[in-house]
Amino acid sequence: MYTALLLWIFLLKCFESSFLLADLYSSMCPRRRAVLAPIGSTAAFGGAIGYWQRHRIRRRNETDDINSALGIEFPPVDVPISISEGHLQSSYHRTRDHVTETESLLDSADDMSPGTKLDRAWDELNTYPPESLVDGYDRIEALEAYRLAVAISGSARSRVHDDARGQPSDALQNAFHSLRNALDVVEPRYHGTSLSTVIVQCGEGDDLHSTAMSQANRAQDYLEDNEFSNSVTWEIVETARQITHDANWLFEKQEGPDQTEALEDTFRRLTEQVEANTDDVIMDYEDGVRSQAEACTLALKSVTTEPETHFNKERLALAVREQARTAMVTATFDTLEQYPAIRELDGTEYRLIDDSEQLITQKRDTVETVTAAINEVGGDPLGRYLLTETIETVDRADRQLNRLLDNVRSYDQKQWISSRDTAYLRFRSSAAEARAIPHIIKLVEE
Repeated sequence: MYTALLLWIFLLKCFESSFLLADLYSSMCPRRRAVLAPIGSTAAFGGAIGYWQRHRIRRRNETDDINSALGIEFPPVDVPISISEGHLQSSYHRTRDHVTETESLLDSADDMSPGTKLDRAWDELNTYPPESLVDGYDRIEALEAYRLAVAISGSARSRVHDDARGQPSDALQNAFHSLRNALDVVEPRYHGTSLSTVIVQCGEGDDLHSTAMSQANRAQDYLEDNEFSNSVTWEIVETARQITHDANWLFEKQEGPDQTEALEDTFRRLTEQVEANTDDVIMDYEDGVRSQAEACTLALKSVTTEPETHFNKERLALAVREQARTAMVTATFDTLEQYPAIRELDGTEYRLIDDSEQLITQKRDTVETVTAAINEVGGDPLGRYLLTETIETVDRADRQLNRLLDNVRSYDQKQWISSRDTAYLRFRSSAAEARAIPHIIKLVEE
């Protein structure tokens, strides 16, 4: 038995070596198939091993190119939203007080299960102590972590006050009324010395305020139906109260002249730009095959709330911010109409590039274009906001390339080519977005 096993391993190695040599000399040997035929007829499993070995060799150069493309990095873009240390401290202490109060409630309650713990909420707080956070992105992450801690804490309160379902407790009703009162106090105001700053800072305030309003409406629906989870309702209510706290600060701390009229005029200019960008766009790559421009158009229409809706509901800064983003995306249509939609890339009939080396060239060109846009917009907050959106498009392309590396052996040729083409098209799209940003900033400044 042992001798037979050794013989099998020896034959296996021979098969692998034979196929490696066959690949090595295939370019010189006009009768490669004749060379491989006797081996294939000797044993079926030997042929299978040879196929995968050749599969890896053919893609070795491509994976090197993909790694090279992934190694091309962008210069950093400063965070567009400014969070003061004072507000960070305020949100931190508000969250800590919430978790501490919930902990006291749990300690005083009878028959609390061992699983009722707030360790994760404390972990979120301890990970983001406000005094140690200088980087703007870290501060934004901290506010999100504080909201998560409040959500955990709020959910835990249901174990003290409510059954899993059924009539909500007075404590839950009171928390909901506190949320409504807090929302009533928020007054969107669009003041600032820089219109771009107002668009980004107050646009975030509008976004958070809108989110809190939606969550309040959702919570009200839950409270009126005893079949919904009281734990989830607690979580929604308490998170919305924390979000409202952040939104109110964003509106209150803006100083300078009222920019309401400027926002309205800017929205109209951006709307005209979007219409100009979408005039005469070719939506079909060919009969029955949509272009990537049409795919982007459908994606814009599928967003939860269109800019016009924000404008009509007087969320003016958010409306302008989102219309600026729409103007950026639609500016790519004259480029993207030349390509089939990503979903049409099947690795056979519709192929964009011949090999992965072209990914390196396109990624490098994209980085140069984005870098030029970064230098041109400088410290403009709206420019930074749009650039972060553009770089997210590049990140999606990079993630596509990483999936290729993770599936070198498992992807068939069609999957490999279509995934490679998708990354390439996203690189081109992000470069087109970056080229549009300086023009959009000038349009806003008019």
